[in-house]
Amino acid sequence: MINSNIKISIWYFFFLGYNIIGDGMKRVFETIILLAVIILLFQIISLIFKNGHKANYVISVNDKNFSINEVYKDGYYHIAIYENNYRFNLYLKDNYSKSKKIIKDIIYTTGDMECIYPVTSKKDLNIVCSGGTTVHSYPAVSTKPLVTAFVAELKNKGYKNLSWEKSNPTQDGKISYYQEYLDNYYLYIWKYNGFYTLRNKVPSSYDMFNRDIYNNDLGIVYKNKYIVADYSKKYDFDSLMIFDMTNDTFKKVNFDTKLSYNSYYNGIVKDKLYLADPTNLLQYEINLKNHKAKLIGSKDLNGLYYDKGSWGTINIYDFTKDKLKFKYYDIPDMFNESNVIVEAYKSNDVYFYVKNDGIYMYDAISDMSKQLFVVNNVKAPQVSYGNLYYIVDDTLYVYSDKVGTLPLIKNNEFKFNTNNIYGVYIK
Repeated sequence: MINSNIKISIWYFFFLGYNIIGDGMKRVFETIILLAVIILLFQIISLIFKNGHKANYVISVNDKNFSINEVYKDGYYHIAIYENNYRFNLYLKDNYSKSKKIIKDIIYTTGDMECIYPVTSKKDLNIVCSGGTTVHSYPAVSTKPLVTAFVAELKNKGYKNLSWEKSNPTQDGKISYYQEYLDNYYLYIWKYNGFYTLRNKVPSSYDMFNRDIYNNDLGIVYKNKYIVADYSKKYDFDSLMIFDMTNDTFKKVNFDTKLSYNSYYNGIVKDKLYLADPTNLLQYEINLKNHKAKLIGSKDLNGLYYDKGSWGTINIYDFTKDKLKFKYYDIPDMFNESNVIVEAYKSNDVYFYVKNDGIYMYDAISDMSKQLFVVNNVKAPQVSYGNLYYIVDDTLYVYSDKVGTLPLIKNNEFKFNTNNIYGVYIK
């Protein structure tokens, strides 16, 4: 590394040389500097607007060669790793400045299966294992002797992961939260007349209504917004409340008529929320930026339906048959197998789904499935920011390939009601 005094001397001699050379050479110097600046600016602009890349490379460790296929697309890395008959995959939100070849080394162990710890410059990943035909995340095999010994080995080498340690929650009223896992998290927990919130690890409680609403049918999260009906009136509502989860402030969206509590959301397209009222045969478009509502469906207008990128008109009475939701993508054929018991949840070419032996993730880019964990009675799954959130018993959990499974919130009410009971935003 060049120290500051030497750097100053270099610049001093550069400018000294620049001043004593002729005009012709000065123009050459100026041209070189201009070209260097242009190239640097081009590289910076390319990085800012870079949407994706592909990289294929090999990491050799002892007698093993790990072939790596890395695809970066829309802010996420899809990584497939192959070694002999074993295969592994990772799905990671970008935390590497869009860099190529983010895997720098691989530590491995072999027994009844092969397990690897991919090493990045941040040393921030988790163990992934393969039995040959099936890929397993760390939570799915964490109690196996091979894996517990591998964790001990990695700890001795100085590697860390939150899921390798146990933690105790902090109690605050009726909820408990795992403070060390909540960096950059904003959480809303429905409590029938308002919310418990966690913002910057600070818990708060807000009473918004003078009565309890057990089923929060009209609660929905979009980006940093929690949207909920104004439940002040007993039989109908005429406004929505849009909360900014980062500061707990809200804006109201007013409708030009009263709507029934049978209303439901069709979906969200380009920052606009669509709500259907099957009782009154109405459909509204709510602009989540300017907080305005516009009537777009009625007996005279019919209704609007969004199907994989295209809008069409449908009979307004179709909203009364079922809770008609917009369709954003096709479910791959593999999810029509008999052992898939609930719908798939898609995020950035990745599908989270439930089979009879656990929760799985299918990455359509690497064309590889992985068993994430083995848990019964998973409730209220949500996919957000590449993470899977779900409730088991009284606890809200998060899963990601980077940290595995972590508990976030304990709330005894989760045992009895999970209907739109939580919202998550990560800043």
